[in-house]
Amino acid sequence: MGDAFDPTPFASASIGQVHVARLHLNDTQSADYPDVVIKVQRPHIEDIVKIDLSALQIVGGWLQKYKPIRKHANVPKLLNEFSMTLYEEIDYIHEGKNAEIFKENFKDLTYIRVPEVIWSHTTKRVLTLENM
Repeated sequence: MGDAFDPTPFASASIGQVHVARLHLNDTQSADYPDVVIKVQRPHIEDIVKIDLSALQIVGGWLQKYKPIRKHANVPKLLNEFSMTLYEEIDYIHEGKNAEIFKENFKDLTYIRVPEVIWSHTTKRVLTLENM
């Protein structure tokens, strides 16, 4: 991935962790941003999410049978929305595209700066960004 990759993450969360790296300067985009941060998904996170969502579907089915809850909430719709959002959260290509949309939307505000996505080093499970 790079000339230097710090194996100790400087940030960590339930879905992944973030490392500092220095890219090879063998392509145009990485030459512009040799110092990067790399967000790496934890192994098997998609399988874990599928299992967790299956368990939630079971609980949601029970809740939907309870009239006071059914009267005030559409549990299947809520679970569907939550599932879609969670799957988007574990898709780093989707996250990179959202970063670019955010950057475009706020490009005229000098006090907001969004890092460049290094697409040549980004996949569904790895997001590489300019190190700010």
